[in-house]
Amino acid sequence: MRLLLIRHAIAEASEAFAASGRPDEERPLTDRGRRRMRANALGLSLLVPSLDLLVSSPYRRAADTAAIVAAALELPRDDAQLQHESLAHDRAPIWARHQQVERRHEQRQ
Repeated sequence: MRLLLIRHAIAEASEAFAASGRPDEERPLTDRGRRRMRANALGLSLLVPSLDLLVSSPYRRAADTAAIVAAALELPRDDAQLQHESLAHDRAPIWARHQQVERRHEQRQ
């Protein structure tokens, strides 16, 4: 198995966002962050033309980054595994492994 980790794109400054009173999980990407991630994701698609599984943190900035990557790789919506509710941080590796095994089983059928 090969693992590719991508940090979220540029997000709003945490100190400024904290002043809004909203939780950090809701901190969004900036317009510049979105533009740069779209460009980077297109470049990434030349190096990594496909993914077996795309997993994201439930935080908004991470989920939005994952959606940009999924679009650049032209992943079908059901292949863009953005299931945030089931991804408690301590359970994510187990969930990801389970998804990989399920996909292999489906491909054999």
